[in-house]
Amino acid sequence: MQIAVIGDIHGCVKTLDILINEIFKKFQINEIYFIGDLIDRGPFSKDVIDLLLELPIKKDFMLGNHEDMMLDFLYNTKRYDDNIWLENGGIPTLQSFMGKAFTQVNYFHVNVKNIRNYFECYIDFFKSFKEYSVFEMGSKRFLISHCGIYNFDKPIDQQYDGLSEVYKLQKYPFLWARNCDFSKKRYYDYIIIHGHTPVCSLGLVNNVKVPYVNKSADGIISINIDTGCVYGYALSAIIIDSDGEVLFESIDCAD
Repeated sequence: MQIAVIGDIHGCVKTLDILINEIFKKFQINEIYFIGDLIDRGPFSKDVIDLLLELPIKKDFMLGNHEDMMLDFLYNTKRYDDNIWLENGGIPTLQSFMGKAFTQVNYFHVNVKNIRNYFECYIDFFKSFKEYSVFEMGSKRFLISHCGIYNFDKPIDQQYDGLSEVYKLQKYPFLWARNCDFSKKRYYDYIIIHGHTPVCSLGLVNNVKVPYVNKSADGIISINIDTGCVYGYALSAIIIDSDGEVLFESIDCAD
């Protein structure tokens, strides 16, 4: 049995297609986890979603901050500041889902009800995304979420304790925190797999086209698989075998 985890895609459908075909060719994949941020910034968000929905394999989707901002925008739930989604890569997603109809949109002065119609058949899919998943392979336990974990001293089900209402509403511990790459200690006995912060922005390694492995004397703390495809770098997958051993597969941006 082998499990794959794929990093932040951000609308880069051509690279995603190459990566998926490559890992299916090389490995016996039984299940794929997606780390979130499937959409925004890149030009082909709708094509990414359509491709993933058609994949004939068990799939698990983690909620990214970009999907969460989009849902907030479409349903006007006021969990984020006005227009923050549009200012952070949402406009290419509108173009992708609306096609020629996007010419009728006046950027930041939009009719959300009309826009929502273009997303309607995908909404249940987006709402099904999880904040995190945990699983065991061999003797190793893995925790997967978009950004990792916020508080290394609290169990998963206590991550929201003591946070402000704003942070709770925005699911900060699993969507927005940036703690894992610089942590010096392990989170209980988990290996954390996350994205959210592109490896190219960390300033920790020379090769930013492969996942960043944060280690301590006790073992692997976390693995960051956001290798910045939408910024022209690479899209990466982690392959985990039945013993819990990990391999990487990275494809240079083709979008």
